[in-house]
Amino acid sequence: MGDDHGLTVGKYTLVIMLKDPDNTSWEDASTSPVNAVEEEKEITLLSAKAREAVSTADTSLSFDWDILKAQITGTWKHNDAGYEEFIYDDPAMGAFVESVYYEADAEGNPTGNPIAIEDMQAEGNYVAVMKVKAEHSGNVEFLEEGVPVGEEISKQFTFEVKLPFFAGLMAGLLSFVQLNW
Repeated sequence: MGDDHGLTVGKYTLVIMLKDPDNTSWEDASTSPVNAVEEEKEITLLSAKAREAVSTADTSLSFDWDILKAQITGTWKHNDAGYEEFIYDDPAMGAFVESVYYEADAEGNPTGNPIAIEDMQAEGNYVAVMKVKAEHSGNVEFLEEGVPVGEEISKQFTFEVKLPFFAGLMAGLLSFVQLNW
């Protein structure tokens, strides 16, 4: 009854009722909820909107529950490739999110179209934006320090590749030699 399914945030009621209350009845002493053949049982999942339309007289039982938003937690990390990435506490939550990178102004506001990681330049200012995918909108949110912050988070950063120790030492030595020789 309705378009809702068990993954959409909301309040739900499971109603078990006799399909034909004139010819069937509940059996008090049995573990079987209905004293009838299979076709006379009816189970319906209702959204809060449709719940009012169902009679809960002596011919039915109902159970209420809520489905809450899935919550994404994690931390930002400036990785060795030079950009910020969001590390999920639960990696499976990545399926609900898309990440987009932009060039950024000094305040961290995107200045144009998305940019590919391979097109980023050293010392450039960028912002990483994590967004809940459109098909999951309304059902998923980010948490920061235990507080819901919505369906989008961002992190400003300067693109800089971290060289391994030996490569960094060699780059510094080469720079020294070029400046002083």
